[in-house]
Amino acid sequence: RSQWQVLSRLARNEGIHQVAGTLLGTSNRSGTTGREKEFAEKIAALRLDGLLVAGGDGTFAALRQISAAMPGSVKIVGVPKTIDNDLSGTDVTFGYDTACSVIADAVNSLRVSAEAHRRLMVVEVMGRSAGWIALQAGVAAGAHVILIPEIPFTWESVADAIVRRDRDGGRFAIVVVAEGAAPLHGERSVVATSVDAAERLGGIGHRVADELTRRTGKEARTVVLGHLVRGGFVFRGRRVPARRAARGGGDHHPHRGPEGRSGGRLNGRPIGRPSGPAAASSRAAVEQFTHFAELRIA
Repeated sequence: RSQWQVLSRLARNEGIHQVAGTLLGTSNRSGTTGREKEFAEKIAALRLDGLLVAGGDGTFAALRQISAAMPGSVKIVGVPKTIDNDLSGTDVTFGYDTACSVIADAVNSLRVSAEAHRRLMVVEVMGRSAGWIALQAGVAAGAHVILIPEIPFTWESVADAIVRRDRDGGRFAIVVVAEGAAPLHGERSVVATSVDAAERLGGIGHRVADELTRRTGKEARTVVLGHLVRGGFVFRGRRVPARRAARGGGDHHPHRGPEGRSGGRLNGRPIGRPSGPAAASSRAAVEQFTHFAELRIA
């Protein structure tokens, strides 16, 4: 029976290296706040030696809360897995490259229609507070305007960029906008408020398209990629680092390494740093892409 169970698990996991998403399930609400003692008691009851947890800034914040509730009693390793790429202490997060590839491919496909009909094509992508996805995917796909949350834009500057391109012979234009982008002195676009009062962003793509049509006279279309970005063929360059993390991060395995570490890579080297405020802090997209920001963002 034991051997059958091992073979069954192997069969279920076969080929997951090329599958996007998660087999375990996920949530963007950690639900640990106010329940730290409950989580600590459950972990103690399960007699766990350690936790190997994959996630983004919300997950890392939850790990800090759990660790503080039971100091020294369980070892924790956080694996930076989020398409947003907004965690400090690592070069890149798992899922980010795949998301950027999906967006770049989509924008390249839309380019055909945009050029044929001489239209503006506005592509709205994920990115509540960090514009890493919009910026890198937009640059990779040759977008003409990129709007991100870190840099408030003005309608005048965006419209002027479109008019100048049209005057120079550009038959069309591609605008990539992160869902959290907002005009200077303006508000983010909110489509709904969830039961826990969290804002659900969306709609900035349609706002941009309508405003640019009004200001430039050019016909515009909006495409919201949304959750399509979370699928796709897993980027090959991230498979080996992901396997390393799955094996416990080398010296940062819960059985061998220090408590509260994150299994990222900094300057191409494996690192382990505390899963504290620094490891869970946000990283703005403009930090390492200032030259692109100056050239591409209206």
